[in-house]
Amino acid sequence: YVEVANNASKTAGDEVNFSYDFPSDFKYAPISTATPINVGNTEAGRNVSVILKTVTTSKIEGTVKFNTTGDVSVAVNLIVIGIPN
Repeated sequence: YVEVANNASKTAGDEVNFSYDFPSDFKYAPISTATPINVGNTEAGRNVSVILKTVTTSKIEGTVKFNTTGDVSVAVNLIVIGIPN
């Protein structure tokens, strides 16, 4: 779980980068998914895209793109499956 925007005003097209360091390394880059969570339950928070940019044995990096203008509180839920090191 990574908080991306908390009571923030975003314009359509804005992007916010996020990253998460794994507590311990994986042997190989893990299989990873990321889904947005509309924490603030706003219209603008319902229309976002999550893009994973980099997944390594120790870290995941991505971007949340806001497709609608408005106030948002958005987080990203990460699911990561891999072989521990």
